[in-house]
Amino acid sequence: MNLAKITRLARHRYHQTIGDSVSFPDIVPIACYLCEQHYKQVCEDELTFYEHWALLALFGEMCKNKPFKIIFVPILPEDYFLWLEKNGFQNSPQIRSRYVTAIPSGTNDGLSSQIDDKFTG
Repeated sequence: MNLAKITRLARHRYHQTIGDSVSFPDIVPIACYLCEQHYKQVCEDELTFYEHWALLALFGEMCKNKPFKIIFVPILPEDYFLWLEKNGFQNSPQIRSRYVTAIPSGTNDGLSSQIDDKFTG
């Protein structure tokens, strides 16, 4: 496991999500995967499954004194790929972030593929 890489990615995610904001969201949804197989189906070779969880742990530690709640939102490959197809998106970290944010309040009200998201960027 490359801890320097994980630390750099956690800092990047922190600044991308929170930044130096004065006002914070109530909830910060973060993508997670229930098993290594799901992670590999969705993320290909970005990180290993264990590096992904190390990144989440470090990100959580960085946010522990902030006035918001982190919600870990599992990405289920079947639902996610249906959603991509329905919306004409290509799989990418930015689109996965959009997917997780599109699920109301970090919860999944039925199949996540039912979300009608017209995000284009």
